[in-house]
Amino acid sequence: MVGTARDRVDGRLKVMGAATYPIDVTLPGLAHAVLVGSTVTSGRIRRIGVDAAERSPGVLAVITYLNAPALAHASATLRMGDPIGPQPLPPFQSDAVLHYGQHVAMVVAEKREQANAAAALIEVTYDRDTPLLSFDDPRTSPVFHPWTPDYDRGNVREALAAADVQVNETYTTAENTNNPIGLFATVAAWDGETLTVHDTTQHPHGVRDRLAVAFGIDPAGVRVLVPFVGGAFGAGLRVWPHVLLAALAAQVTKRPVKLVLTRAQMFTTLGHRPNTIQQVSIGASRDGQLAAIEHVSRSSIGMADELINLITYGTPHAYVCPNVSTRATQVRQSIPIPGWMRAPGEAEGSFALESAIDELSCALGIDPIALRVKNHAHVHSETGLPWSSNALLECYRQGAERFGWAARNPEPRSMRNGGQLVGCGMALSPRPNCTRSIGTPRQSAASIVMTVYGPGPISVAPLRTKAVPSRRIDAMALHGGWYASSAPRAMPYPTSCRPFRIDRGSGLRAGQPKRSAPCR
Repeated sequence: MVGTARDRVDGRLKVMGAATYPIDVTLPGLAHAVLVGSTVTSGRIRRIGVDAAERSPGVLAVITYLNAPALAHASATLRMGDPIGPQPLPPFQSDAVLHYGQHVAMVVAEKREQANAAAALIEVTYDRDTPLLSFDDPRTSPVFHPWTPDYDRGNVREALAAADVQVNETYTTAENTNNPIGLFATVAAWDGETLTVHDTTQHPHGVRDRLAVAFGIDPAGVRVLVPFVGGAFGAGLRVWPHVLLAALAAQVTKRPVKLVLTRAQMFTTLGHRPNTIQQVSIGASRDGQLAAIEHVSRSSIGMADELINLITYGTPHAYVCPNVSTRATQVRQSIPIPGWMRAPGEAEGSFALESAIDELSCALGIDPIALRVKNHAHVHSETGLPWSSNALLECYRQGAERFGWAARNPEPRSMRNGGQLVGCGMALSPRPNCTRSIGTPRQSAASIVMTVYGPGPISVAPLRTKAVPSRRIDAMALHGGWYASSAPRAMPYPTSCRPFRIDRGSGLRAGQPKRSAPCR
C-alpha cells in the first residue's frame, strides 16, 4: 500500500449491506417496467404487434412510438459543463431504428415477471437498411464540433520537413463498455406536477434538468435522489433514454414505476468509449528538442447524437513545442450511443501521443523520461501563464525511483518472465481539472455537508464530505475527480467539525482562483 489508510465514510454501510441504491428502492403500489430492444442495427419499424402483450396478466400499459406522447429534446448549448447537454435524443418519438438494442417498446405490469412475460409476446417487424459500421464507408458523414476545434500553432508542415528525426505512426483504440456490476435502475413517482426520481446517476441535476425539459415542467418540481451510486465509470453522466421512459411509465399508469436494465441492455443502451483511429507525427532535433507535433483523430459517434470527446485536447499543451496541429472529427455510425468512460477522450488521445513520444525516444536513443523532462512545459504553452499546480517533474523522479526505472533494459521486447514479455514504461496525460474553494479560506471544518443532490458520501483524506438531498444549490457532477477536487478545497485548513449550508443569493461565492493555467 502506498500512503496512509483512511476510513471510508460509507464503508460500514456498504459492507453491512445497509447502503441503499436506486435498485433497492421500493414504494407503495410500485409497478415494474421492462424494455424491448431492436433486433436490427439500422432501419425502420414496419409493425409492432402488442395485442397479446396487452392481454397478458398484470399488464398496466404497453408503450411504443405509436402511443407515446411527445418528449422535448434538450439541445446542447455547446458549453462544457452545461447542466443539460449534450444528451441523447428522447425515446419513442419515431419509427427509426438507429442501432441494435434501441428501445422500441416498454411494458408496465404489476410484477417484473409479468412485464417480462408480456414483453416476450411483442412482435416487431422491420424494414432493414444497410448499417454504417466502418470509418471508411463512403456513406458516413464527419461531425465537427465547436468543443473540439482545429488547433494550429506555428507551421507544422515546414517544421516536420526540417526535423532531424521524424516519427509517423497510426494508432487505433477499441470500444470499451463501462458496464459496472450493479445494474442501472430508475424509480419514478409523480405527485401532480411534481416528479421524484431515484436514479443511478453521477449527475443528479443533469437528470433533473433533462426530465424537466422532456415533460415541460418546472425543474424545481423534479427531485432526483441517489444517496449511493455504486459503479458507473462515467456511464452515469448522461441521461439515458430509460430514465425518461421510467418517468413516462409512471405518468401513464399513475403509479410509481421501477425500471431495471438487464445485463444485455447495459451493453447497448448505457454508452461506451468510442473507438478511434489516430495519426501522430512528431519531429525533433538530434538532441531531443521537439520541433513539431501533428495529431489527427477520428472517433465513432451515433447516428443522431452529440458527444463531447476531447481526444486531442491535451496535445497542444502537453510539451514545449513551437509547432503543433490537432484535428479531431467524429464519424456517424449505426452503433449504440457512445458516452463518457474513465478519462473520456484523454485516455485515447494520450495513448497515441505518448506512444509516439516513446517511438521518438527509441529513434533518438534517449531515455523516455529524459526526453519528457527536456520538453517539459513549465508554463501554459498558449497563454504563458504558470500552472495552478504542476508536480509532473517530481512525479517522474519518484516514479523512476520506486519502480526501479534505471535497472530496466531499455531495449524494446527485451524483458521476459519465462516465455512472456514484460513491459516497463511510463506516460503522462494532461487533465484539465481545476479546483475552486467555496467559503472563506482558513475558516473551515473537518467535515463538510454539501447541500446538494449529491451522489452519496465520499471520503477525501483527510476531509470528509457528505451529500444530502436539497434544492439549494446545484451539485457538482461526480466524475473525473472534479467533485473530489472541488468540494474539499472549501476546507484546506480544518480546525473544527461544523457542518455548514450555502444558500442561493446568500452573497457567498465560489472563491476566485489565482490567474493561472488549468491544473495538470
